[in-house]
Amino acid sequence: MSGVLSPRRRLYPPACKPYGLEAEPEAAGFRHKGDRIYIDTPDIHALCQSFIRLCYHTPRAEKIIPAGLFLYNLLGRLGLARVRLSLFFPA
Repeated sequence: MSGVLSPRRRLYPPACKPYGLEAEPEAAGFRHKGDRIYIDTPDIHALCQSFIRLCYHTPRAEKIIPAGLFLYNLLGRLGLARVRLSLFFPA
């Protein structure tokens, strides 16, 4: 599957801000020529992932995501443990 995204075309509803169209394609590892970005993917899921990388993730955010998800999971588990302990040992 191949897709072409042109920053000059309006690909978003009028109420939305074009966050992704301000991104630098070479920083995200995409081929581009002029005002066109070329995305070659094997299936629709990979195409969606590519759009998400291009539009919403900066290179720094992509590096932080695994650690952030781990910490968020850890905080959730600690919160659940605290609630369970408070049920057994009320103050």
